[in-house]
Amino acid sequence: MAIVDDGPSPEQGFPEQTQFVLGATGIVSRTFSLWFRRFLEYTLLAGVITFLFTLVQAVIVYVILGPSALSLVTGGYADILSVLLEVGSYATMGTVAVLLFLVIAILGFVFSAIASGSAMKLALDDYGNPGGGSVGTSFSFALARVARLIGIQLVIGGIMMIIVLPVILAMAPLLLMVPPNPEAVVGMLMVMMVVTLVAVIVAFYISIRLAPSLAVAVAEDHGVIDSMKRAYDLTSGNFWHVFGSQLLIGIVVAIIETLVSWLTFPLVFTVGPWATVISRLIVALFLSPINPIFSIVLYRDLAARAEQRAEQWW
Repeated sequence: MAIVDDGPSPEQGFPEQTQFVLGATGIVSRTFSLWFRRFLEYTLLAGVITFLFTLVQAVIVYVILGPSALSLVTGGYADILSVLLEVGSYATMGTVAVLLFLVIAILGFVFSAIASGSAMKLALDDYGNPGGGSVGTSFSFALARVARLIGIQLVIGGIMMIIVLPVILAMAPLLLMVPPNPEAVVGMLMVMMVVTLVAVIVAFYISIRLAPSLAVAVAEDHGVIDSMKRAYDLTSGNFWHVFGSQLLIGIVVAIIETLVSWLTFPLVFTVGPWATVISRLIVALFLSPINPIFSIVLYRDLAARAEQRAEQWW
C-alpha cells in the first residue's frame, strides 16, 4: 500500500486539490486532527444525537424487557444487515421484544442518518477551510438530506441481503432434514461452506467499493443510486487503499472503545448491567463523530485521486 505524503496540516489550508491526497495513515491522522479541532461542535452534532438515542433505547429496553436485556443496547443502526443479524438476540425474548427491536431499529436509521450527515457536512465545510461551517447549518443540511442518506443505507443493506440469501438457501435443506442423514449432512455442509465463502468475498468487495456513498451524498448533489455509482467510480483502482484506511481507523476506534470498557468495568459492582450502557453512552457521545469525519477525509482523498487521473489522461 503506497503511502502518499500527507501534505500540510488542516490548519494550513489546502490551496490545491492534490493536497487532499493521503495514505492510509494520513487519512486516519487527518481524521483525528479535524475531530480535535472542532471537538465540541462534533459532540453537539453527532455525539449528543447518538447519546440521546442510546439513552432512550436503554430506558425503553429496561422498562419493557428488564435489566437482563440491557446488554442488547447498541445505539444507532446503519444498515439492514446489522438489524437482521441482531434481531436474533431479541427473538429469544419473545414477540414483544422483536417488535420493540424493529421500532428501535427504524428510529435508529433516522437518528444515525441525522447524526452522521450533520457531522459529515461540518467536516466537509471545515476540511481545507478551517473554521468553515457551523452546527446550525450542518444540522439543517442533514435534516434536508435525511431521506437520501437513509435510502443509501437501505439500498446497500438490500444488496448485502441479496448476497447473503444464497447462504440461507444452502442452509435450509440442512435445517429441514428430519431425521438427518450423516452423508447428506456432510455434503450440504461442504456446499454451504463454499457458498458462504463466496458470499463473504462478494459482500466484502461491494462494501469497500460503496464505502464513500454517504459522503458523496453529502458532498455532491446526487440521488441515492447516483451517489452509489459515484462512490463505485471513486474507489476504482483504490480497493486496497480504501480497505487499508478502513481497517486502520477501525483498529484505532476499537482500541479506544476497549479502553472505555475497561475504565467503566468497575461500575458493574455498583450499577450492575447499567455499566455496559454507561460505556456505550460515553462512546456514543464522544466517538460517534469519528467515522463520519473519516468518510469525508476518505472521500476528498478519492476525489483528488480521480482528478489527478483525469488530468494525466488529458
